[in-house]
Amino acid sequence: MTDLYAVEDHTQYRRRKTAEVVERCSKLDGPASRLTDDECGPDRIPKEVYTSRDWFDLEKEYLWPHVWQIACREHDIPEVGDYFEYEIVDETILIVRTGPATIKAYFNVCQHRGRKLKEGCGRAERLRCGYHGWCWDLEGNVVEILDPFDFRPETIRSVDLALKPVQVDTWGGFVFVNMDSDAPPLSEAIAPMPARVDRYLPERLRLKSWKRIVLPINWKVGVDAFHEGYHAFGTHPQLAGYMDDTRTGLYERWDNGMTLLGASNWLETMAMPSRRFGINPDPKDVLMTMLEDLINSGVLSGDDLALLDLVKDMEFPPGDEGLELIRSMFAGYRRTQMATLGVDVSEWPDSDVVAPEQFLLFPNTVGPLQLGTGLFFRFRPNGDDHRSCIFDYWDMQFYPLGEEPDVTVEDVADTSLESWGQLVYQDLVNLLAVGRGMRSRGFSGPRFGYQENNLKFYYRKLAEMLGWKGQPRVPAY
Repeated sequence: MTDLYAVEDHTQYRRRKTAEVVERCSKLDGPASRLTDDECGPDRIPKEVYTSRDWFDLEKEYLWPHVWQIACREHDIPEVGDYFEYEIVDETILIVRTGPATIKAYFNVCQHRGRKLKEGCGRAERLRCGYHGWCWDLEGNVVEILDPFDFRPETIRSVDLALKPVQVDTWGGFVFVNMDSDAPPLSEAIAPMPARVDRYLPERLRLKSWKRIVLPINWKVGVDAFHEGYHAFGTHPQLAGYMDDTRTGLYERWDNGMTLLGASNWLETMAMPSRRFGINPDPKDVLMTMLEDLINSGVLSGDDLALLDLVKDMEFPPGDEGLELIRSMFAGYRRTQMATLGVDVSEWPDSDVVAPEQFLLFPNTVGPLQLGTGLFFRFRPNGDDHRSCIFDYWDMQFYPLGEEPDVTVEDVADTSLESWGQLVYQDLVNLLAVGRGMRSRGFSGPRFGYQENNLKFYYRKLAEMLGWKGQPRVPAY
């Protein structure tokens, strides 16, 4: 029998597997240019990227007004007249469904005295200001001015009073906005993500839950936590009993800020304890540990519990054969699930049926996307406070067409295990501790290794965009 637990340099394994992915997928890069490991950036960065008010003020000027960012989902505004308010730092942007297939976005501000037009989400035939009653249609044209004869005609010209537009576009069911009218199209800004993950049908995803909390950390601390797999062994030790962390983590990155933490080798890691343990346990024990933990963590839904009953009384051959049986069972189970949802995966290899792809949609949304499911973590500044952020947690899955649930945001007040489930709770424990610890006089800044190469690139790109410490400023795209 092959020794599945033979010692190998884990970094060399990841480099080799990543090279295989690059050879296979580089034709999908499109307008984005790929960066190599050697081009990522410095191994160390100053802690000021998280703690400095000066850095934060530069982000307000040179980052947020110029990047494409996720505002909401298309199904948040399904009907004509539906609107959704997106807030980022000092700006509030109103996304409006203006037609069955058209969406527009505006700076959410009355052109008379600067009051916000709308808050939250809702539906309106017209956008009326609550201060003096001025009103705009859904296309952003002013249609009512109270007592127009009070004003000099040149101060209330219709062309000057139109709501100021914001670029808006959609991909994968997400609605993106960009305040920079000169920014490139969304398809260019997020390449090659559509080409890489459109096969997973992200537009079919619907919210199972949406949780939101304000955390006392800089927003980038949150992005960091879901941007690399290096933390899995230390932060989520229960996973090491059935998932080989030494075989996860295929890292790719592109000049527009997009990065990918790939898992095309997912089947090689499933149902296999970490090689760090140097053990070769019974496959049935590994499988039961995996299923019970995924159920307790909330990763498997109620519909998936039948899988546990199915395998309880099964006998599994030892070694490689038993592991392969487990993997083929999971792939078969996922195929059956997809068939009931009307998704044909008959021509897909098993690895694609079960493998997730964890990507960063630059600059602030990251998460694993798998056929039928998706977890997305969005971090953004909490208003003008550089020491706190808003964390949106979107747990999504496929539903039968026409049976999508109506889910609204749940504002969570605590970071407890009961509120978040084991996996996210473990990450939140880290975030709070890092947010507090990095302000210490005894800490000068992070130091990054190979598995954190995407973080090296992330901070190199941000520093270039902001012109940090006087270096030449580089546009976002």
